Amino acid sequence: IYILLLMQIYFGVYYFFAGLKKLPDPNWLNGMAVAKLTGWDLLGRGNFLTMICQNKWVSGFLTFFTLVFEMGFLAVSFTRLK
Repeated sequence: IYILLLMQIYFGVYYFFAGLKKLPDPNWLNGMAVAKLTGWDLLGRGNFLTMICQNKWVSGFLTFFTLVFEMGFLAVSFTRLK
């Protein structure tokens, strides 16, 4: 049981610092990071995900959702839902 708690803490701290690392990047602050990542040739252009993420509103939402998820994962993972 303690190993699960340690994993929860580890991933929470990891995601938190990953979010902190992304905060100063202007692509993450203006909401275009996901659009730039899906426009990358190695991800395969022309598939459904890349077509959806080229929309400005969708890519902005996904970019900010990623930041909020990463920064809040540690706090949310320790809340008890009853």
